[in-house]
Amino acid sequence: MTPPRHRSAPLSQRASDRREVFRALTLAASAAAFVAPAVTAAQIQTGLPPVRSPQPDGAEADQDSIRPDASRRTVAFYDFEEPTNPFEVPGDFFRAQSDPSAGIDRPGYPVFNRAGFDAAHATSGERAVRLPIQRGSVALRLRPGALPVFPDADYTIACNVRGEGLTHARFRLVARLLDQNAEPIEGAEFASDPILPEDAWDTVRIQVPGGISTRSAFLQIDTELVQPEQYQDPVLGQHQVFPEDYSGQAWVDDLIVNQLPRIWVGSQTPGGVIAEPEAPALTFLVRDLTGDRLTARLSVHDLQARTVFQDERPVASSAEPKTWPISLDRFGWYSATIEIVAGDAPVGRASCAIAYVPPSPIRTDAQGGFSDRTTPVRFAFAVDRPGPALLEAVPAIARDAATPGIAVGAWPESLTPESAPAAAEALLDLLGSTTHQWGSPVIALQAVPEQLQQQLVIDPRHVTRALASPRDVWASHLDPLLDRLGQIASRWRLGPIVPEPEFRIAPAPLAAIRSEIAQLVPGPRIGIAAMPHLELPTWQAGALDDLTVTLGAGTGPEAGADVVERFAASSLFPSTSLTLAYDTNHNDRFAQGEIVSELVKRIVLAEAAAARTAADAPDENAAPDQGNADEPIALTHQLIDPWHVSARDNIISPSPALAAWRSVTDRLRGRSVAAELATTPGVRAFLLIPEDPDDPRGGGLVAWNESAPTPDAIIRTNLGARPVTTLDLFGNLTGTVEPVEQEIAGGIPISLHQFPVGRTPIFLEGIEVELALFVASIRIDEPVIQTTLGPHPREILITNPWRVAIDGDVIILQPAERLDTGRRTGWDISPRVARFSAGPGQTARVPIDLAFSPVELAGIKPFVVDVAIRSGPIQERLRAPSTIELLLDGIELDARHVVDPTGQNIAIEAVVTNTAAEPVDLTLHVAARGFPRQTSSITQLPPGAASVRRFMYPEGVERLTGARVFVGVEDPARRARLNKAVDVN
Repeated sequence: MTPPRHRSAPLSQRASDRREVFRALTLAASAAAFVAPAVTAAQIQTGLPPVRSPQPDGAEADQDSIRPDASRRTVAFYDFEEPTNPFEVPGDFFRAQSDPSAGIDRPGYPVFNRAGFDAAHATSGERAVRLPIQRGSVALRLRPGALPVFPDADYTIACNVRGEGLTHARFRLVARLLDQNAEPIEGAEFASDPILPEDAWDTVRIQVPGGISTRSAFLQIDTELVQPEQYQDPVLGQHQVFPEDYSGQAWVDDLIVNQLPRIWVGSQTPGGVIAEPEAPALTFLVRDLTGDRLTARLSVHDLQARTVFQDERPVASSAEPKTWPISLDRFGWYSATIEIVAGDAPVGRASCAIAYVPPSPIRTDAQGGFSDRTTPVRFAFAVDRPGPALLEAVPAIARDAATPGIAVGAWPESLTPESAPAAAEALLDLLGSTTHQWGSPVIALQAVPEQLQQQLVIDPRHVTRALASPRDVWASHLDPLLDRLGQIASRWRLGPIVPEPEFRIAPAPLAAIRSEIAQLVPGPRIGIAAMPHLELPTWQAGALDDLTVTLGAGTGPEAGADVVERFAASSLFPSTSLTLAYDTNHNDRFAQGEIVSELVKRIVLAEAAAARTAADAPDENAAPDQGNADEPIALTHQLIDPWHVSARDNIISPSPALAAWRSVTDRLRGRSVAAELATTPGVRAFLLIPEDPDDPRGGGLVAWNESAPTPDAIIRTNLGARPVTTLDLFGNLTGTVEPVEQEIAGGIPISLHQFPVGRTPIFLEGIEVELALFVASIRIDEPVIQTTLGPHPREILITNPWRVAIDGDVIILQPAERLDTGRRTGWDISPRVARFSAGPGQTARVPIDLAFSPVELAGIKPFVVDVAIRSGPIQERLRAPSTIELLLDGIELDARHVVDPTGQNIAIEAVVTNTAAEPVDLTLHVAARGFPRQTSSITQLPPGAASVRRFMYPEGVERLTGARVFVGVEDPARRARLNKAVDVN
């Protein structure tokens, strides 16, 4: 005889005050657990629901009495008391175990594991449910049809659990949606992470989203204690042997099912990028089936998690989205969260992100596309994981982000011959109907479709191997794309944009693949992707058309510049174009602010490297196999998937990198990174020079502090007679820097712009281009000086950027001849003042001799030059700070102080390394004030070897603390000496 099933009575009828408090605390914890990071868009969150919404005039009880269970905020509460239930299991539950007598076969869940009531432990009342195991797993399941639900409603399920005697087994909570026939709906099962229950009660919760299927009618819940075989993947397949617990148990109590409002929130633009003058606003929708009175609370935060906007309004369940204007006074990236409150308790939350950016600097035509189609694409998006919602929104994102280039994935693993024509049409809608917008689009075959993987037995990343097979193998997967897109896109990238070392294929397969693709694509350009830490291909010219190098977050600001320099020196250049792709996603080790700052630095440094390689290109007589040619690198920057697309609602939220991308591309568009401005050591500053002399923006500057101490991170230079404006990483005007006249020695005035820089890049606008180029050109030809006996001949280089001749005086200020005290420094520079002249575009060379004291310390020294222009377009005195470095090739010297165990004596430990190719004879000298000079000889130190010497100073802790000890190594054969200093502290 089948026992009757009895569901626990509604909470309002049966729960004690103590249980009511527990229930509130449990669901409050659920709200905290489901709060997602601000970068995640439209994530539906759980909250703390009230038992009943307040009703006027005591109407709550009447309304609640007629409200069906499924429409309540709390739709079910199982406290497992059931004092009138005579059976072993709760009324609405049954044991989900194998039962041969009933023809039920559930492997891993033996019939002898029998869940049931138990009074040993409970979080409320007197009883809970016990889940015992004796090998195998155990489950208690809510019977089909016991808990009706709405198809569009969201639910959260929580319960309390504790365990005893468990090592390998884990508890998990499982929920699945059933249709009206009590059959499970495919793709509608949800499980908590397996946890190890301990002596103390813990809360486990899961969320069941609505809208998965219109057939959803019931909710089924399992409470399970499962062995590793049920929750771990078998690494060894059928040979895997899992450990098991042969005894143990868990208790479950107070299982609660709560209905949540569905919240949808996004930007009023399709992709979340809002370009001024459009006013920022959100679009939101609340669907709630409980009838509670709801309030929506909006909070908006910037990248530093500071609250910048808050608002509150009453809301009602609706099928139509509503608009919520937000007030923002600065451009940037923002996360917006809407919290829904019933009474005083939050019951749901959803978030999205927006990028508020300056007006687009690119002219658009009447259809909203980019009207300038002749300019080569320099900036592009890599849409590596396209979906219908993203493909629809990308044109608007590109317009508002002023990014006219695109590389779009067209060969996902899920592609089949049947779906290939539809996929081609979708891309044609994106590219074909808006050809006025995209410049030189790239079609990416990013993965081998699954059918081809199985047929060829290859990895999905091995696209080139698949296409090197006979054409009839892959034609049905690719020909529809080639046929429909071949007239629009000539550039085709083979393989994933974040690759394995697959690009190390021979040129022959690429040539064969190019020939096959050329049957349907006129003049195809074939490209592959590589990683920056790998060697670039060494193929001859013509073997590869496009090379993409992907830079992940955290690989360093110089990574792109390093790739550019290696590419320019390779045999690929100049016949191959280079793309740097920036992956700013999928990295939790770095804060978003660091990733954004690194992105801007990478782009600027790569552009600077490209400009240097063009300027340093060899002459026409250079050997052809050296790679470099007298033309610039065709460099493109791609930002990979700078957005998040919510799986549930297809809401697109831009990443912080997209907001910064828009700003740096605004600054660089139509400009080149012409030169690095010599300034404070550790501070990087690059001049941005317009390609069109009539560009009304004039010149710009981008600067950041790389390694200088914060008080020293100040730029002092002349950027023109007018004030310059400063902008932050997102294009916000942050201030104005006026030129300030300063007096130097002899009362001579000099005009300088002075401003601090931080770790995050800043931009300056309104710079006088020729003047900035002139200051940047003033430098010493060989800044590295060997510490051998002088003098050392050098030249000061001065380039005239104006269209008229100039002449004037060069005055060397540092290294100075004397200190402020009048004491000589040991530096002898001759001459310190010299005349120069230069015609338009010419470089003047001013010869000088430098000599310094034999005890001068090695390292970086300031080298400051003033140039007083006597005739030319201006008559001013300008200052150009730079550095020189003293070192000795072949010898490395490291020194430190060590306190002996007594704590009284000090030893100076010196390590000398021979990095030359021949043995050397050296002499070490150590000098400390108040102690006699000490020396030590090193005879025939072999190449690559190091020698360690210790010099003792009795009572040195007392006598030398706060003092400096000088250590020098002398190479008599070269009449050279390398000096270091050890500060005793």
